[in-house]
Amino acid sequence: MKKILLGLMIVSSAVSFANQGVNVYGKFGVDVISRFNKISDEGQTLVKSKGNVDPAIFLEVTKNVTPDFEAGLGLGYIWRGKENFKFEDSEDKATGKFPRYDSVPLYLTGKYNFNLDSEIKPYVKADLGYSFNRGKKYTGSVVDKADNTTENFSDRIKFKNGLYASVGVGLEYRNFVTELAYVHTTAKIKWSDEDETSTRKYNNNALRLTVGYKFNF
Repeated sequence: MKKILLGLMIVSSAVSFANQGVNVYGKFGVDVISRFNKISDEGQTLVKSKGNVDPAIFLEVTKNVTPDFEAGLGLGYIWRGKENFKFEDSEDKATGKFPRYDSVPLYLTGKYNFNLDSEIKPYVKADLGYSFNRGKKYTGSVVDKADNTTENFSDRIKFKNGLYASVGVGLEYRNFVTELAYVHTTAKIKWSDEDETSTRKYNNNALRLTVGYKFNF
């Protein structure tokens, strides 16, 4: 929550110190395609690469640098849910939900508008910043059929923050905007048990469809 409040303060400051030509965007997006790095253990796949359809919200504040180009700051929140998993093993079997991570990206954004003397304005857009990744609690367990015991792995998994970047295209019509972007989020997963601690890549690549509205000041 502190990270979100910090981001909102930064975005609000950008509005306060600007005199004119300020744009505020409120957006809602959906990751229609979402893929992660596979997580495996001893040759078995714990987490598949494909993800769920993930919702996201964003607030962006930009200033008109030129008649066609605007730049500013953005803040978002991306929900990614959990992943069902199951070991395929003749002796041990694990069932449960492996945690995805939610992301709070804070980023610089740039938008170039193509003015075609029309109410519909196409544009290209790029974002670059830092993603604060928040992991959900791991609720899985391993069942040893031979000993008839169950071991829980809660609180053994931590997530690391990383790079956030996206490039996309969009259309603006009477202050309504719609975008299609390729988005990359860098993350690592740290898994600790009694014997060892391992860190593995858990990046996410997504194709995101976004709609929103622009307020001019």
